[in-house]
Amino acid sequence: MLCGSRATGRIMKLAGIAFTGKGKALLERISSLLQEDTLDCYQIGGTEERLAVPDIDRFAQKGFAEYDGLLFVGACGIAVRAVAPYVESKLTDPAVVVLDERGEYAVPVLSGHLGGANRLAKTLADLIAAQAVITTATDINGMFAVDVWAKEQGLSIITPKAIRAVSSAVLSGREIGFDSDFPYTGNLPAQLTEKKAGALGLCVSAKIRHPFAVTLLCVPRTVTIGIGCRKGIAEELLEQAICQRLEQENIPLAAVEQVCSIDRKKEEPAILAFCRKYRLPFCCYTADELSSAPGEFRPSAFVQKTVGVDNVCERAAILGSGGRLILSKTVENGVTIAAATRNFQLTF
Repeated sequence: MLCGSRATGRIMKLAGIAFTGKGKALLERISSLLQEDTLDCYQIGGTEERLAVPDIDRFAQKGFAEYDGLLFVGACGIAVRAVAPYVESKLTDPAVVVLDERGEYAVPVLSGHLGGANRLAKTLADLIAAQAVITTATDINGMFAVDVWAKEQGLSIITPKAIRAVSSAVLSGREIGFDSDFPYTGNLPAQLTEKKAGALGLCVSAKIRHPFAVTLLCVPRTVTIGIGCRKGIAEELLEQAICQRLEQENIPLAAVEQVCSIDRKKEEPAILAFCRKYRLPFCCYTADELSSAPGEFRPSAFVQKTVGVDNVCERAAILGSGGRLILSKTVENGVTIAAATRNFQLTF
């Protein structure tokens, strides 16, 4: 199945741990200086209950499950050993930054690009007049970092193994193809060349495509699923119907930004469970609102008689996205499904 993704937000939820009172004071100083990001401060053996944690392992475990970034005030080796058991993937691991207790250096040690550790280290350094110690090759050479760019554009990287190939090509000056279903503004980085095939390339699409022998596929969240279903349908059947249909159309769930339907379905348990599981907003429209959707749709006399509008899923998808249909109405196990994509623009 192509279903499954972890949602991330632009504002970072941070947790910091210190081993000394001086380190705790540094964390609290940082917390007071942050504007949008938030920082929960902890101390090993602290006297204040709200700051104390029983051990560093518990902090790391909690941090990987609940936070976007972790700050360690202490030695890099301690931080590395603490987080090592929980490291899984550069797509999902939180940013990890180490600071010395004098606040002179900020060192990103995990998820420098996708997790935002490099950006976080620079932000911290600016706040406390420290030095960010950045070691990633594209950053220190001032070159195009494709994973950073993808994160800034709000893209999900579907083929993360290709990041290394693209970054290596950037550093060695080799040509990289670029194929996008979406328009862009600005100038392409020096080595990116618009083309539809080749040995190595970057592809931006709302569908699974591999135009290059080695394709770094990036997907924006632009797709709205329009849905209708029989009352009381089992959660498993609805999820299976959606995921199977998307997979047949090569639409990854990473491209989906919301689910829409008629207001009569706003309390439908299966739809609510699906949206909770995949962290998707659920938006409902009245029959009159659905009737106002522009375009031609596949009508159903039964649906018209039952809910007051001739088509729910296609109209809901169009209203939710404000774009165009990419998947017309289909029926799977009592579930009607359609999908539409909104307009989207890349920036270089």
